Amino acid sequence: MFRHFAALLIAFVLAVLAWVASHTSCILYKHDVTRSATAMIAQQLNYGLISSGDPIPVTDESVRAINSWLSGASADGHPTTHKFGEVGDWKTDGWGSAYRCVKISSTNASGHMFGIYSLGEDRKSDSEGNDSDDINTWAPHPTSFYRRRIAVSEVFTFAMFFGVACLFVFAIVGASTPRASPATAAAMEPSDAADSR
Repeated sequence: MFRHFAALLIAFVLAVLAWVASHTSCILYKHDVTRSATAMIAQQLNYGLISSGDPIPVTDESVRAINSWLSGASADGHPTTHKFGEVGDWKTDGWGSAYRCVKISSTNASGHMFGIYSLGEDRKSDSEGNDSDDINTWAPHPTSFYRRRIAVSEVFTFAMFFGVACLFVFAIVGASTPRASPATAAAMEPSDAADSR
């Protein structure tokens, strides 16, 4: 009876650990996709600014045009947005929100460049890309919010595999332990009673 209960308890714990690990793996995937896309969009915009024969000026008007394009309000072939590069399906982040553009300080000749950010998993930003869960292209560590959770996921994943190993060991030891037959157990009872006297 105890063995069945222990096996059920271990199975339940492993199921919980598996759910936590898979949920955080989904966060890791969304984080990686979003971080790559913000860097790619910013690079295309700023590369065009630096090397294109028809550069994109870093102005408030350009930022508004880029945000309109990223949100889908302006078509890729629009006279203002056709020069922004090919982004394809990368206009929404891992959580389904449109990326945002801001004007940030830079050491280049104009003193400014385009910064791209994601609203993050809460799908809102109160600081134009500087919330703890926002992913941007200008902060030195823009993804520390997610990295801590990913580290926790790795601990849960290790615990899950350790639990599976323990379950297998428990099953093997239980299967290899000899069990006394009812007749043997009955034969041993009198001797046990004599020993107790």
